[in-house]
This record gives sequence, structure tokens and C-alpha cells, in this order.
Amino acid sequence: MTVPRPVQPPSGAAPGPTRARLHPPAATLAGVMLVLAGAVYASPLVEFVHDGPVSPQDSYLSELSARSQPGSWAFRLADGLAGALLLTAAVLVTVLMVGARRRARLRRTAASGGEARGTAGAVVRGGAASSPLGTLTAHLPVQAVAVAALAVFGVATVLDAAFPLDCPVSQEWCVALERAGEVSAAHHVHTVTSVLASTASTTLACAVVVAGVVRSPRMHATAVEAALAAGVILTTVGFGVWYLVFDGVPGDIQRLNTLCVCAVLVGAGVGLIRGRTTVPGRAG
Repeated sequence: MTVPRPVQPPSGAAPGPTRARLHPPAATLAGVMLVLAGAVYASPLVEFVHDGPVSPQDSYLSELSARSQPGSWAFRLADGLAGALLLTAAVLVTVLMVGARRRARLRRTAASGGEARGTAGAVVRGGAASSPLGTLTAHLPVQAVAVAALAVFGVATVLDAAFPLDCPVSQEWCVALERAGEVSAAHHVHTVTSVLASTASTTLACAVVVAGVVRSPRMHATAVEAALAAGVILTTVGFGVWYLVFDGVPGDIQRLNTLCVCAVLVGAGVGLIRGRTTVPGRAG
């Protein structure tokens, strides 16, 4: 029985699009870590169903982990675990990015060599390795910013847990201690790490929004994910405006921001677990 040889398109013919599946186990593991990180990072929101030591309406979430608060160790443990999961996921995604880019480069090199010898073969022209983070674009600049933001978010969250506040800063007696200079260095460090974590999570959200707005076959952010990411940005801006204009702590806005951040992390993780990752290429 004669096996027919595949028909090759004539030289110079327009290549057709192909998509190769790329879903290594590391992608699933990173996805699971992002989902867990989103769930754990949201754990302080249990204060809405269980009376806590501070009012959610006019306090920071960080106050729940202040050394002087009862049960604060549990919130610090949750922050530390969430940060470690985020950082590990960022490392895994970085490995996936580097590996995918290397494979794409090798395919392009092999294809160029094949063309020079006049042999037929698959050619990947301009195909970028897809985003290992399912919600992000395959374009390297946005991808790199997103993964860097994820890593910084993880590190800052771990530092939040390692350097907690001494006392709940929304309460007058704690404010008096701050003014008297009677708080520890960790108290001041926590303020810096909290701002860093917020900045990193907002940067990550911006990358997801870019992936959702600039639609193309290489972008995988869904409308829901982009909307949640936009929620992170809007609540961050709203928090800052409220704080500056009304000189108060918009606790509800901060908690809504945290909920949106957690939803974005879970969405990104689900995208990885489901294998919503492709390598756009062209066959020649």
C-alpha cells in the first residue's frame, strides 16, 4: 500500500495559521498555586461574617495582623503562605516563558536551515511563545511585566507577614504611639511593604486589562478577567482619592480591592489549569 506524500504548498504561498498545544505539568502546578494564593489571600475577609477586633468600614486589613490583636498570628500565617505561593508561581511561569521562547527560537532556526536546503518542513514565522499565564498576552513586554509584578507581589506579601504592625493604626491610642515614636521598625517597614504589594497587584491588573482590551488571536484574557482587573485598578484609585480628600481610612474600598485581586489570581490560575495556553505559529 502506497502512502501518499503530503502536498506541499508552492514556494512563496501564504502560510496558514496553526496552533500548537503547550501545557506542561509546571503550568498546572503554577495554576493550582495561583488559585490557592487567591483563596488564602482572601481569608481576612472572614471578618464580615465574624466580628473582628476592628471595624471593616474604617480600618486597614493589615490591622488584623497587628501584634496587639488577638489571633493575629493566623492572619500573618495566611499572608506568608499566600506570598510564598505567589512567588513560587511566578518562578514556575518564568521557567515556562524561558522554555517556550527557547523552543520557538530553535524551531525558527531549524526551519530556516530546512528552507536553505530546499527541504519541506514546518516554519514558525514570527510566532511568539504563548503566555504561560493564561490571562495574559503572548507579547513579551506585557508578559514580563505581569510576571515581575506577580513576583514582587509575592515578596511584598511575605514581608507584610514578617514585619507586622505593632497596633491597629485606625485607633487613637495607636496613633498616639506613632506620634511619640514608640513603635518598632517593623511597624514602619510594614507600611512600605503594604504599598509595594498594592502597587504590584495593580500593575498585574493593568497587564490583564491590556491583554483584554487589545484583542488578537494571541491574547487570552476573557472579558470577565479584564473586568475584574479593571476593578482592581478602580478600587486602588478610589482608595487613594478617598484617603487624600476625606483624610480617612476607606476600609470597605480596600476590602473590595482585595476581593478583586483574589478573583484575578484565581482566574489566572484556572486559565493555567485548563490549559488555555497556545503557541501561535505559521506552517510553511
